[in-house]
Amino acid sequence: ISWNELYLIRKQLSIQTSLFGLVSHLLNIGDRSLHNICIALNSGDMFQHDFRPAYQRNGLFAREPTKTMPLRLTRNMQSFFTPFSIEGTIVNTITVAAHALAEQQEWFENILKLFIRDELTAWQFHKAGILDPQLAHNDNLLRATIDSTVNSTTKLLEELSPNLKSMFEQQPDSLRYDLPPLNEKVTQLIRTARSP
Repeated sequence: ISWNELYLIRKQLSIQTSLFGLVSHLLNIGDRSLHNICIALNSGDMFQHDFRPAYQRNGLFAREPTKTMPLRLTRNMQSFFTPFSIEGTIVNTITVAAHALAEQQEWFENILKLFIRDELTAWQFHKAGILDPQLAHNDNLLRATIDSTVNSTTKLLEELSPNLKSMFEQQPDSLRYDLPPLNEKVTQLIRTARSP
């Protein structure tokens, strides 16, 4: 394998890790054990098995207040990616993807509503007894549960996405050097993922 190929594999894997990390953080997808992750050694493409959200009995995402780690960054992964890739490609990919989804929020919410509805109704039949049985029979309750879950997810997305308009509306006439970094929230999450 040449150095150019290694660079391309490393870059592709870091982008894939970033995007899977963002989606797993937004949708509260846990259990990212290494046996659930498949990596193509010739391209750096990644596939993850059992990539589905965790739900509470009431149908909402089982968000844990202490779970702030958006992706899995083991010591071996950190060594392979190098600090330059982590602080560069991974942080910026998550920031740009979060901003792109936040810019298309209406589209994102519609897709998310369809996904959650299908997950809840399919999950209702496969895991009978785990979800509240009223969800299967009460359309208004199901719709309210979906809306609540989508609202919490879009709120989390807005926290990760840089708000460019409000930053530059504060003082549009002068160039400001004291603005916080655009990817400050994502950088904090990555620091959490890297800490032992």
